[in-house]
Amino acid sequence: MITRLLLLTFAITTTSRAADLRVPVGFKTVQSAIHAAKAGDSVLVQSGTYRENLTLKPGVMVKSVGADEKGKLGLTRAEVTILEGSVEMADKAVLDGFTITGVGIYDEKLWQHHFDTQGNEQPHEHIGADGKPGIAVATNCTVTNNIVHHIGYTGIAITGGSPRIANNVCFRNMGGGIGSMKGSKALIEKNECFENFYAGIGCDGSSPTIKDNNCHDNIRAGIGISEESSPNVTGNRCFNNRRAGIGIRTGAETRPVVERNECRDNAMAGIGVEEGARPTLRKNKLINNKLVAIGVSGGARAVIRENELSREGGVPPMIAVLEDSSAEIRENTIRGGGVAAIVIKGGAKITQNHFVAPTPKKLVLVFKGAAVTESENMFLKDAAFTSNLDGTGQRYVELVPSDAALTAVREVVIALHGHGSDRWQFIKDMRGECRGLRDVAAKHGLIFISPDYRAKTSWMGPAAEADMLQIIAEVKKRHRVNRVFIAGGSMGGTSALIFAALHPELIAGVCALNPTANLVDYAGFKDAIDTSYGSADERHKRSPELHADRLTMPVALTTGGKDTVVPPASTLRLAKKLPRVLSLHREDVAHSTSYDDTVKAMEFVLQTADDAKAPAKQP
Repeated sequence: MITRLLLLTFAITTTSRAADLRVPVGFKTVQSAIHAAKAGDSVLVQSGTYRENLTLKPGVMVKSVGADEKGKLGLTRAEVTILEGSVEMADKAVLDGFTITGVGIYDEKLWQHHFDTQGNEQPHEHIGADGKPGIAVATNCTVTNNIVHHIGYTGIAITGGSPRIANNVCFRNMGGGIGSMKGSKALIEKNECFENFYAGIGCDGSSPTIKDNNCHDNIRAGIGISEESSPNVTGNRCFNNRRAGIGIRTGAETRPVVERNECRDNAMAGIGVEEGARPTLRKNKLINNKLVAIGVSGGARAVIRENELSREGGVPPMIAVLEDSSAEIRENTIRGGGVAAIVIKGGAKITQNHFVAPTPKKLVLVFKGAAVTESENMFLKDAAFTSNLDGTGQRYVELVPSDAALTAVREVVIALHGHGSDRWQFIKDMRGECRGLRDVAAKHGLIFISPDYRAKTSWMGPAAEADMLQIIAEVKKRHRVNRVFIAGGSMGGTSALIFAALHPELIAGVCALNPTANLVDYAGFKDAIDTSYGSADERHKRSPELHADRLTMPVALTTGGKDTVVPPASTLRLAKKLPRVLSLHREDVAHSTSYDDTVKAMEFVLQTADDAKAPAKQP
């Protein structure tokens, strides 16, 4: 009985094992092998040209034979395994490593005409219009490592499901390279789409995830989004397209989130928004696009935040918002621009942007009838100087309020970065400490300085101290400066306390976030601190707790009870010794300060300094 059960178990296991069906050794055609396959089986296809249309079966993998080595366009095995016919995918099927071509009619003359005219004469056709693609996808499946070209319609057309479309090359197709439509929620990643008749990747009434693709030299956009699509578009590179890098249009329900993409050297816009669309555009890099970096027109409304926009030369602005359109333009860094950095004919709220020197003569050009508010925008300068101490080249970033008169008396806050960072931390980082200090500075119209102070590991050693003295002198020479405040986080917070204790006559107030106040006791970052200081005596000299009597200005301190990077004990002891202090200790917080606490701390310093400056009231 036991023997019979073992034999039965062996038979069941053997018959259920996935099989490899080989073409052309075991089967003359790919389709005949697919017909014979069961879910879990693999159809392995030798190199060659196969003139047939394929209909896949659920759960079957169809794969070319060979290693995954790179060829001229895609994988070598895909380049030499050619299918002259279409493919229809099935649920949980896989198509891996083929060249798909010869489906429909590719019209070279028509392609070239519209390429030459930048698509201006193309009809507006939905990418979901009827046609026969190279690969048809309507369900959950995987299409990977294929090369799809010279198709009379879209290369890969997705009309349903949540498939994964990855690592394919799609070019010279008479539709888009890849099209997502009819409610599909595909993952479209790491594909290369170029020289397609419409967009490299197009969305029509769908919400895919489009990430890490290269889309270039397409007749229209690198990525096109329309007809109530709301995809997440992130990490893509769109360049040298004949129109926009990313084009967004048609309707208030077209609401994509477009972030962390790079759009460069496109013939029109980096990102173009029109026809009532409502996108969110953030943290994109838009570089050297011929017309505008971002254009908003045709009743569209866009949120434009935290992008980096730049162009060498040219007359057009970096951002244009035309009639009947509007935009929130906030926290962007803008380099370049022709007649102006920003042109508004519609509506816009423009706030907390950084305009990098040299700037156009006019930052914002507002046309008659436009509705515009501007606040807290800054000129940005990446300043270089030669150290008086040792002749080395050093740098700091300066933000100056764009709406202040050149002769105005100004106040300055110097923000010092943490260990391992540099001058850009407090300029670009969106963490609470950095954003909080920037926002308070912008609110009060302060000049905001962020120095390298010997960059990543200085801990305000003698060289950094000398640089700080030189920077303050230089800033006072170029601007009419009243008072200087100093702030920073971690190493920067420590360094702010150190510099204020060494030079109290220069500093009107200190905001130190998660600092240590005693470098004699502090054991962290020992090698870096010893190298910066040069001797043990410097640790004593640069321990604010041991020189608390010099910190007579307003001081705000933040600490965390769970901070093991820079333990709070010495800072809490220092707080008890200071005459004008705000100590924000959060017992359940580690090595960080929230945005709200950062703002509260910096506001305390400014307000307390103002109170001390104000004349006493008469009894």
